[in-house]
Amino acid sequence: MKENLLILGIACSLFLSASNIVRAEEKFSGITEEEFLFADIPVVFAAAKFEQKITEAPAFVSIITADEIKQYGYSNLSEALRGIAGCYISYNRSYEQLGVRGYCLPGDTMSRVLILINGLPINDPFAGSGLTGNELCINIDSVKRIEVVKGPGSALFGSYAFFCVINIVTKDGLDVNGLEINGRYGSY
Repeated sequence: MKENLLILGIACSLFLSASNIVRAEEKFSGITEEEFLFADIPVVFAAAKFEQKITEAPAFVSIITADEIKQYGYSNLSEALRGIAGCYISYNRSYEQLGVRGYCLPGDTMSRVLILINGLPINDPFAGSGLTGNELCINIDSVKRIEVVKGPGSALFGSYAFFCVINIVTKDGLDVNGLEINGRYGSY
């Protein structure tokens, strides 16, 4: 019995790693080696409080781009953060709460995660809580990129940034080509 479970576990892990390889090949298919080597390097703000290339950032940064938001159909920040390794969302029927690196107490106010919009903090000044679900009043379709810096950022940003800093960069007028209209429907 234990051997069958071990074989099943190994088969599942091989399948998941193969699907990641296929996704990576799909992402870079049709790109020549020169285009890949000389592609634009993403710029990040949340790692050091100024814009710099991600290769020069003093921390590990995960970036969710507008193309990924559109491709996967994310409807709010919580759904986008579920794809980041080490981040998970719990829902207590009132608010969606972000857990980072295995730490999210029931009823916690998320006071150890700093959420920025264009570099400006939006955490509640009294409780320190940061909102990630539908209660965060930002249209996810107007987001250019989401920068996630895991680890202690409290040296730069203060005590709210103990576990993670999330910077939401919105689109500029130049990023919108013409008129954009979007909508959603559904029910809870």
